[in-house]
Amino acid sequence: MTEWEDLHNANSSWRKTLVGQISDLYTVPKYLGLFREYFGREKGLDTLELGAGNGDLSMRLVSENKGGIIGSYTVSENYEEGVRNLRARGMEAKLINAENTGLGPGSYDLVCAFDIMHHVKDPRAMAREMARISRKYIFLTEANGLSLGRKLFERKKMYRDAGERSYLPRVYRSFFDAGVFKELGIEPFLFVFKTPERFIKHVIAFSEAIEKIPVLRWQCASLVIFGEKRT
Repeated sequence: MTEWEDLHNANSSWRKTLVGQISDLYTVPKYLGLFREYFGREKGLDTLELGAGNGDLSMRLVSENKGGIIGSYTVSENYEEGVRNLRARGMEAKLINAENTGLGPGSYDLVCAFDIMHHVKDPRAMAREMARISRKYIFLTEANGLSLGRKLFERKKMYRDAGERSYLPRVYRSFFDAGVFKELGIEPFLFVFKTPERFIKHVIAFSEAIEKIPVLRWQCASLVIFGEKRT
C-alpha cells in the first residue's frame, strides 16, 4: 500500500520527483496559468483542493491569487502525515478521502485536484464526489492515456509502485455524470520530462509548440478537465 512518504516529503512533491527542476520552473506555473485562464473572471471562490501532497502548488496558487479569484482555500490529504505537514506549512487542511469525502452537498464553490484521480482506486466515485460537493465548478489536471510517452513511463517501476495509471479522455468523461454539468471540457497540455538544466528551455519550447498542433497535441502527457454545474 502506498504511503504519503512514498510520494512526498516536506520539501519535494511527487511531481518534482518525476520531472525534476522543470516542475518548479515550468510545470507548476503552467498549472497556475491554466487556473487563472479558466477562473480569471471569478471573485472570492471558496475552494477545496483534494490530495494536495506537500502543498507546493497550493501555496503558490494562494500566494499568487491575482485578482482575488480565491476567497478561502482549503487543502486535503488522505494521509494523516500529509495533513500534519500541510498544517505545519500554515494551510487549512482536512483529512479527506477523495472517493468518499463525508462533506455535504455544495460545500464549496470550486473543487479541484491536481494529478490525483489517476491514483485512486475508484475514479468514478471521486468524480461523483467532486460534482456532489461543488456548488459551481470542478477543475482537474490529469494523466493523458492517449499519450504514448505517458504510457511508456507508466511501465517504469516507480510509476507502478505509486499506482500511476492514466485513462483515455473519453474514459475520464465517462466518470462524470454529464447531466450534472452545463459544460464539461477536456483539453490536452504539457509535454515535459526530466532533463538536464541546460536543455530545460528547449523542452519548454517543445511543449508549448506541440500544444498548438492539431491531432499531435493529444500526445501531450496531461489533460485539463473543467466542469461548470447546471444551476
